[in-house]
Amino acid sequence: MTDIGQLGSTLRQILAETDGPLAHQAALTLLSRHLGIEIQPEAYFAAVDQLSSAGIVGRARGQGGSVFLLPAADAEQRAPMPGQWPEPKLMDCLEAYLEKQFWRMLDRPKGGLWQVINTAMMRPNSGKWSHPDFTVVSVMPLQVLPTPLLDVYSFELKAEFAGNLTAVHEALAQTRQTHYGVLVWHLPHGSPSEARLVEVEEGCEQHGIGLILIRDPLDTDTWDVRVQPVRKATTLSDIDGFLASRLSATQKQDLRASLSGDRR
Repeated sequence: MTDIGQLGSTLRQILAETDGPLAHQAALTLLSRHLGIEIQPEAYFAAVDQLSSAGIVGRARGQGGSVFLLPAADAEQRAPMPGQWPEPKLMDCLEAYLEKQFWRMLDRPKGGLWQVINTAMMRPNSGKWSHPDFTVVSVMPLQVLPTPLLDVYSFELKAEFAGNLTAVHEALAQTRQTHYGVLVWHLPHGSPSEARLVEVEEGCEQHGIGLILIRDPLDTDTWDVRVQPVRKATTLSDIDGFLASRLSATQKQDLRASLSGDRR
């Protein structure tokens, strides 16, 4: 006999790793794969009914229906366990890494601009998945051509419990307005979340998204660059619109000066 409580607990975990509502058919399929057995629709809906009655999930009608984690349950499910690093605590570590270490791996020539911008709290009127945690603007002077090379990187940071394929797609969506997308995931050695590493790494390789693993947040020498990002053919107009909504007046002035070769 199927344990409805176990089904509910597993479904809740799946929904916590999903961005938005999940169609019932998709949820049923993921539940069966996760547990390694075929779950009958009757048992699935019994688990949904139980979670709904407890105020843990909500249901949406139409087009086959869907299920989603309610805000209070979502916050509880995503809350870090004791000893885990929450995402806000990791932000300072990542900012220091981007400012002092990441650019060295790119073999950039001297001069130009390397601008690290915390864009986590910026919420312009755009899509849900267009808010990278950090944006880096790079301008590199060329030896012969008069126009420097502009590269814009977006970095999506995930805590230990939040790294999954959805995070890969989130980083990919951000490259609609940047040249490079990178997923940065806190994954300590021996973490239960390492079970998802293979699929996350494969997803990054498939979509040209970079993957950096934070092993020890306080020791950047342990950070592991698993996948290098691939440059996207993002249009200059999309890049310009993205930067216009996120750079300060001073940052815009510095960028213009650097692109014109006037930066001191």
